[in-house]
Amino acid sequence: MNPKPNILESVLPIFILFVSLGGGALLWGFSNPLLIVSLLLAAAAAGVVAFRHGKGWDDIQEETGAKLAAALPAIIILLAIGVLVGCWMFSGTIPLLVYYGIEFVNPRFIVLTAFLATAAMSLASGTSWGSAGTVGVALMATAAAVGAPLAVTAGAVISGAYFGDKMSPLSDSTNISAIGAGSDLYDHIGSMVYTALPSFVVALVVFLSVGISAAPSGSSGIPEKALQTQKEISALFALGLPALIPPLIALIGMFRKYPAALVIVVSSVAAMLVGVFANGFAFKDAVT
Repeated sequence: MNPKPNILESVLPIFILFVSLGGGALLWGFSNPLLIVSLLLAAAAAGVVAFRHGKGWDDIQEETGAKLAAALPAIIILLAIGVLVGCWMFSGTIPLLVYYGIEFVNPRFIVLTAFLATAAMSLASGTSWGSAGTVGVALMATAAAVGAPLAVTAGAVISGAYFGDKMSPLSDSTNISAIGAGSDLYDHIGSMVYTALPSFVVALVVFLSVGISAAPSGSSGIPEKALQTQKEISALFALGLPALIPPLIALIGMFRKYPAALVIVVSSVAAMLVGVFANGFAFKDAVT
């Protein structure tokens, strides 16, 4: 059997990828066709190296299939997470969290609330974008209404959303990282605690101190814009315990270490049923 590729041969496909991307971007500007061509050139270089060391087309095809099979759960999660967020909106779960988040928020602690609320939301749902785009948007509107520092609040929203996303077993990026490293998903999450938890504590202290010091003087109660948001939510959704069933399923699945894709599917189906039977929406609206 031919010896394994040396370090130069191993780095060659990556070098070609960066050179073709960088050179093409400088000459013609970055575009999707340039990305595709660069990836094909890098793949061709990797194929040449493989053939040089005695690997045939069947070997390459078999290895490609194995990698795709390993990444399939993460791909399913990536496709399903949007469905999950939509179903949680349909069931009233996200509106419920927004409603009571506004109800109990204190203007002096709105920055800290933004950090903790988005962290909890993304930890339960596995999506940083979904958390920032739902609870985060509501908290930004509240911050604007009470005159809180918007830049700091936005930083708290993003920080909390990404912390929860990294530590959630429902996160597509967390699953892809575990697959790429060849490790168990929950072992991977456990290993991140050593770096994520200290940074979480530091951010907690910073957002608490900055939020209190920058809080507008004399601010109390729920601002008018937030009250209007609450009225609109309560008019559309039945804000009761059934809306908590989908995130409860997600939390149970997370702590029981069930497969993330299965948890997302079950939580999404439960959310659809809650939307139909608790909120009175039509079944056709749940599937369209």
